[in-house]
Amino acid sequence: MTVAYSTTNPPPSRDRFLRLPEVKHLTGLGRTSIYEAVRRRGFPPPVKLGRASAWSQAEVLTWIEAAKASRDAA
Repeated sequence: MTVAYSTTNPPPSRDRFLRLPEVKHLTGLGRTSIYEAVRRRGFPPPVKLGRASAWSQAEVLTWIEAAKASRDAA
């Protein structure tokens, strides 16, 4: 799935970081698909927290809404 990701939407006032298992659960994508979409700039990149990676909940939810809007427009 190719969905254009945009950082122009401001995050909600209370954002939090999601680790990979939760991102996988929310999106239904696997680890490889998530990182491939990040590489193609079609999914929000993770934030490095030391050795760990995490995603902004607001950015992931925005991506999900964009995917639904893209589906509805087709």
